[in-house]
Amino acid sequence: HNKERGRKMSSIIAALLKHIKEVHDINETCKTVEKAKIFGLKQKAKQIFNACYDEYQQSQQVVNSFVAISNQHTELQIMLGEAAYYTESYALCREIIERYFQLSPQMDQFFIRAKLLLALLIAYES
Repeated sequence: HNKERGRKMSSIIAALLKHIKEVHDINETCKTVEKAKIFGLKQKAKQIFNACYDEYQQSQQVVNSFVAISNQHTELQIMLGEAAYYTESYALCREIIERYFQLSPQMDQFFIRAKLLLALLIAYES
């Protein structure tokens, strides 16, 4: 009776191990699919950011004064910098933030966001 019980227990353990392996395999597949989706979304975000940045650059040339457009749209400056950072366009992010600070901006919430963004850049670059 004990041998039969032992075999039953072994088969239950074997079945559990099989199911746990299936769960593990499904989890790994999900991670792969998730990574692929994330990569695709990051690429799409980068394309959108690049198009926005190009349009922003053109708008500066049309206005013919970086200071005029930047002083009127400080939030745009910060959001562009944040978008550049999130799309891993670190050089553009630094350029945008440095331009922002060259304007002697007001010390408001945008200034704080710019400082936080600069801190993220410095951490990334170090």
